[in-house]
Amino acid sequence: MNARTLYCEQAVFTSTRMPTGEGYRITACSRGLRPDIKQVITRHSPSQDALCWSPEPSGGDREPPRYAASFYAVPGDRLCVAYSCYAGAEHSGRGGERVYTLNVVFRRSDFALCGYNPFTVLRAMIAAGVTKPLLKPPPVLPFLELPIDERPGDVVVGDVNPAFNPSWRAYLLHALDGRQACLQARQFVVNLPEQWLAAAESLLLGLPGERRADVSFCVGLRYSVARPHNLNFLSDDGGRAKARMSGRPEQFIEPLEQDAPEVAESHWLSFVIRHWGTDDTATLARRTSVAFGDASPEGCERVGEMYNEIDGIRQLRTKPMLVAAAFHLLRDDGDVETDIAAELVIAAQGVLLKRFSVRTWDEIREVWPSLCSIWRQSTEGRLFAQPLIERALDVAGQSHPIVAADAALELAHSAGSNSISSGHDALIDRVLTRLADWGRTASGRELERLVSTYHRWQIVRPRCPLVAQLQSRCQEEQVVKSS
Repeated sequence: MNARTLYCEQAVFTSTRMPTGEGYRITACSRGLRPDIKQVITRHSPSQDALCWSPEPSGGDREPPRYAASFYAVPGDRLCVAYSCYAGAEHSGRGGERVYTLNVVFRRSDFALCGYNPFTVLRAMIAAGVTKPLLKPPPVLPFLELPIDERPGDVVVGDVNPAFNPSWRAYLLHALDGRQACLQARQFVVNLPEQWLAAAESLLLGLPGERRADVSFCVGLRYSVARPHNLNFLSDDGGRAKARMSGRPEQFIEPLEQDAPEVAESHWLSFVIRHWGTDDTATLARRTSVAFGDASPEGCERVGEMYNEIDGIRQLRTKPMLVAAAFHLLRDDGDVETDIAAELVIAAQGVLLKRFSVRTWDEIREVWPSLCSIWRQSTEGRLFAQPLIERALDVAGQSHPIVAADAALELAHSAGSNSISSGHDALIDRVLTRLADWGRTASGRELERLVSTYHRWQIVRPRCPLVAQLQSRCQEEQVVKSS
């Protein structure tokens, strides 16, 4: 798998003593960061005592090291992903641990390279070894070329605190819906004892990829009015955050203490909640981390409905399944929804092939006209229906060769000169070959049925050698009868 490269500016924010003073500041950055970008980074970056956990005792380093994270937009149509950790004792003598933050800034248009997932960027930063605290950096940092190996389908979110269940995630996802306009008026602070990174990533994957750039968050940082994020995942052991939020527009959420409010049902929410419920974040990430083109609530509803159909395809009855397949076969927009529709059609074809293998012709006969109609409607319809028709005619042939020949007549009648493919010809030839082989030994009433079938095929295929064989057999029988 080839890695993609995310081109980033970078900035270090930490506490250090410099000729111009001391304290928390940007201590080094790459040349491409404009002053207005650096101002936003400074406002959003954490300082002393800002992390939600105490540093590990000496010799008790965790693998991997704990870190906090932030994600937000900066001027110039760019995005910032920040990694924060402890970096030894404070140099100022005030006591406590120094907080170190590496910020990487990239173009919003490059967000797709990492599957619209800031946590993919964080993991790439860790894998590249750039998150190790650099306490004596050069004044100018190099431009960062960050390899992105992870694909959306590779994403495995860690354990989410059980209290932050799918119902709570659905509530927040509902609030992020553009139709609710919730986050224009307020932000959300989610109080969890740990596992903030997994909670935040799981929630973010429930949004369509393109809309994630507009949702800022911080994870594992203590609450601060100066960091106005849409989502804050933290631990509020002493209740300080809740007290400071009194009278403010943010909503304080305590999943361990409260049940989630109910939200209106929707196709998109149903689709996402199902994946949360089974911890199938890899499939959820693969399905949501794409450029939908239309990421509006209405567009998401269409996508959610199609994925619900795909995942529930085995429970759908055969006739409604064919109706759904026929509808989606007509899509030719060339967008993501068309790709999902194709996935649905392929899933339906696979289920139907299995069903036709274990059903009788009497059962299949009910949907045979629908199947033939799909076969006629387009090239895509023939590609979908051809294997099903072959399987159905095999089942009909097992019932009786004449039954298969009579069923195949509907295909032959409906095939215009421009629509008969070699696959269709081969299929008809197979049916007629089986009929001719059976006809050699047929007699009595069965042979009378053959005569009736032959006359109908002679109209459709007057020059077909196999039909000529049927004609010879029927004429032989007439000679015997007349003698």
